[in-house]
Amino acid sequence: MRNIAFINLTVINETCQNLISQDKTVAATIIDYCNALPDIELIIPIGLTLDQIKIFYPQKTPGNYILLEENSIKRLIESMAEKAEGYDNCIYVYGDTPLLDRVLTEKMFQNHYKYYADYSFADGYPYGLSPEILGSGCLKQLIPLAHGENGTIQRDSLFNCLQKDINAFDIETEISERDMRLKRISLSCDTRRNWLQLQRILAAGGRDCASIIEMDDTIEQYTRTLPAYFQIQLCERCMQSCSYCPYPGVNPDHLRAGREISLDNISDLACRIDDFAPDSTLSLSLWGDPSTHSCLDQVLDSIISRTGLKIVIETSGLGWEGFLQKNPECLKSDRIEWIFSLDAMDAALYKKLRGEGQEEVLLTIEKFRSVNPDHTWIQAVRMKDNEDDLEQFYRFWKEKTENVIIQKYDFFNGALEQRKVTDLSPLNRFPCWHLKREMTILLDGTVVLCREDLKGNYKLGNAFKQSLSELWEEADSVFQSHIKSCYTGICENCDEYYTYNF
Repeated sequence: MRNIAFINLTVINETCQNLISQDKTVAATIIDYCNALPDIELIIPIGLTLDQIKIFYPQKTPGNYILLEENSIKRLIESMAEKAEGYDNCIYVYGDTPLLDRVLTEKMFQNHYKYYADYSFADGYPYGLSPEILGSGCLKQLIPLAHGENGTIQRDSLFNCLQKDINAFDIETEISERDMRLKRISLSCDTRRNWLQLQRILAAGGRDCASIIEMDDTIEQYTRTLPAYFQIQLCERCMQSCSYCPYPGVNPDHLRAGREISLDNISDLACRIDDFAPDSTLSLSLWGDPSTHSCLDQVLDSIISRTGLKIVIETSGLGWEGFLQKNPECLKSDRIEWIFSLDAMDAALYKKLRGEGQEEVLLTIEKFRSVNPDHTWIQAVRMKDNEDDLEQFYRFWKEKTENVIIQKYDFFNGALEQRKVTDLSPLNRFPCWHLKREMTILLDGTVVLCREDLKGNYKLGNAFKQSLSELWEEADSVFQSHIKSCYTGICENCDEYYTYNF
């Protein structure tokens, strides 16, 4: 057999030169892994720029590499197919996954050969332990399937492309004896968050597939590294008084309230978040409607120009006319996700759930969709009140866009009437995703345990006065108690622990 290895470096950064052991860097470990694989004759790094190749190979740039002309799945597959010509199989890995397991890979290779597979992968393991193995002919078959792919290269791009015509391929799957997918662990060093997690797992003895599977029951304690999602209250005022929202009960003056975070405070906070937890997402819609903030256009411009953070704006869709006139360019940003809460197609039901304004909201949505359809989302909260209307709602919007969100109903630990249609909670409870990866900040800077803490009974400190690292550590003891299956206070009856934000 003649085999070729591809190392994807399209998301590589300087972390690949960090030491993973006493004498080996992440990059050197991955190169050694590829060289040790069965019948590997050539290793081809793939980058978007030559700088990415040089970061991975700081001593000497290899003579053979791929520079993609564009960040597209189509171009990736075409380039791999061209280089794989004359080889029997290719192995595909990312250059930031130093715990790729040789024993697991060799087992996958054996089955790939034995069953004449076109494509082989491992399932149930944390990401970063296994490669993808493809027959060279499989790559050629994927080229026409990739022609409809408009997105950038993602870690699951090859498999997603193959799924379009999955029956055309012979697929071999290596299944883990312990299914660890629910933990969403990435054994990579692409972000500071994942690098810290990788270091902790290494320090605890997790160095290969077998040792990490043995850690399955205890591994959660190493996974709360840095927040990835910051829920921030920009302003007090709402445009509607929704029947299923607890905020009107907390702030009876919510339709007229005028307090808001100043431009200086939110800009400074965003910069500090960017320093503390790069690649995070800011949700600027904790309570109140962002459309009511007096200088939202400046807030968004400041965050986009001064940080690399992504932004989520969740809104009723009312009150946006002035924003659209002042700052149409901001609407085009691919770093902002716009979520419009509609909840119903029927006008009478919409009024019952949300109040007046459905016509204005629908017009606003079309304006946003006409400019930035890929980042405009339509949302409905599923509850008893709109269950009969929801199918019509879903079908209508799915014909227009793939960006439809059906959100579960949250009764905020009994603050609201229980109106959920069905129980979606897992059979066995696990530590809360929100405690694991989110920080919740009110407009005066107060950091509370989570969004469910409506009365602010669990204050962790103030984000305008304290370091974000200090505030993050304040909640760690609660998360560690979850690991021990101890749920007290607002956590005891919470039904949100298994939900997951952007």
